[in-house]
Amino acid sequence: MQNRLIVIAVFVALLFLDSTAFAMDGERDELSYKEMGLASLYNGEMDSALHYLERANSIYEDDAQILGGLALVHVYSGDFDRALDYAQEGRSAGGSADAYVAGVLAHEELGNVRRRDRWIDRGLDNFPNDNLLLYHAGRIKIPFDNKIGEELLLRSINSASAFGEAHLLLGERMYRKGENVKAVMPLLYYLMLHHDDDQSSDVVRYIEHVFNNWASSSQSISNYSTASSGVRVDFVPEAWDGDDSDREGLNRWFVEQTVSFMESVKSAEITSGESLWLFYSDFFSEVFRLDFANVLALHVSYSRYPDESVGRLANQDKSRKYDMFSNWLLME
Repeated sequence: MQNRLIVIAVFVALLFLDSTAFAMDGERDELSYKEMGLASLYNGEMDSALHYLERANSIYEDDAQILGGLALVHVYSGDFDRALDYAQEGRSAGGSADAYVAGVLAHEELGNVRRRDRWIDRGLDNFPNDNLLLYHAGRIKIPFDNKIGEELLLRSINSASAFGEAHLLLGERMYRKGENVKAVMPLLYYLMLHHDDDQSSDVVRYIEHVFNNWASSSQSISNYSTASSGVRVDFVPEAWDGDDSDREGLNRWFVEQTVSFMESVKSAEITSGESLWLFYSDFFSEVFRLDFANVLALHVSYSRYPDESVGRLANQDKSRKYDMFSNWLLME
């Protein structure tokens, strides 16, 4: 009898362990589906994101992050009404930044301007440091209020510096305003992140245009440039005076001006009201401290002068330095 009781006890214990393991497997499945779904979403793999997030949602229906992810998937797929359904559910489940971003984008696409703006305001109240909410708020506001838009984009950049679109939009807006220093800093950073994008060659042209206009402008008569409000650098570019068909010469000129500009930015005078711009001066200071300025300039110039830049980087010393620079970027 005692032996039978021992066997039954062991059997019950094994059943308990098996059911516990099953529950843990279910939790792992939920977490893995959620993690894989969100990772797919952020990598732009919408089909995979939809598959994994729907599986995760079927296991646990009130997860705000899962619902927010599904809302974004449907925004990017063009199903804005469905996106709003998930965004509302995500907000009701406790809220996620993705749910608010999806709500903003869906209402924008549907032409609901007031609702879009309410979603921005509520989103930033709940997630004041989310880079995508800050970026879209800056993107929407900057045509109407340049200063507020500029601040929102800079906050987005300080929150997540690897998001290139924020640097590009900020640089383009400053370029149109004629803010030389404030235009070149984010455009260079964008090119560092996306030196081989389709539009990168045009971005290099913007910077060349700034350098040439800056060199010939009345503001460049003094050694001290006040070509951007609140940010001063000790830099005067030299205008390109050669033949535009001389690509090797243009490449060398662009790299020289870029290195000189970055060197001046590391000691820029930035007023307290413009302190968010310290992100760039701190970054370029570190680039110079590590002796990466020349290879960074060549990396950026690749966008418009690929053959010339690769040829110069083929130098053994520069090649080694470029590898060190690339590894440093991966760790940043």
